[in-house]
Amino acid sequence: MRFLIAIMFFILLVDTSKAQLSFQGEYRMRQAINDSVSYNVTLKLNCNGAYIGGDSLQVVYGKWKIKNGDLILLADSTIVNNKNYHVNYKLVYENIDNRFYLKSVSKKEYLESIAEVRKVLPNIRESKNGYQKYKAEETAKYFEKILTYDCH
Repeated sequence: MRFLIAIMFFILLVDTSKAQLSFQGEYRMRQAINDSVSYNVTLKLNCNGAYIGGDSLQVVYGKWKIKNGDLILLADSTIVNNKNYHVNYKLVYENIDNRFYLKSVSKKEYLESIAEVRKVLPNIRESKNGYQKYKAEETAKYFEKILTYDCH
């Protein structure tokens, strides 16, 4: 009987680990308002917990993890115009139907991210409706998986 319970526990453990590994892969940003709109923004969630994301203008590096079904990106460096910068910010994406949507961003988080961006682009200015506009635009975008990595 103990042997049977041990086998069932092992099978459950293996199935759980496979579910956690299913997030590794490549993603492309799209817009929820119009699914045909695709941005040139990609996100690669590597098997070792590192990620690379960005477009032709900027590349961001950091670590990623899944917590309570949410994707958490912890950025630590970025390259803009062939210059490397240290950054420190966190983005949290909610998993809805296997798409990652940016969770609502607080005003404090927005201002902290603007401060990080100003380290790289010091002349950037915040528009009058910067926070509200940013929040509306960013929460309408999502990452959709285009390639799954085999991490075994």
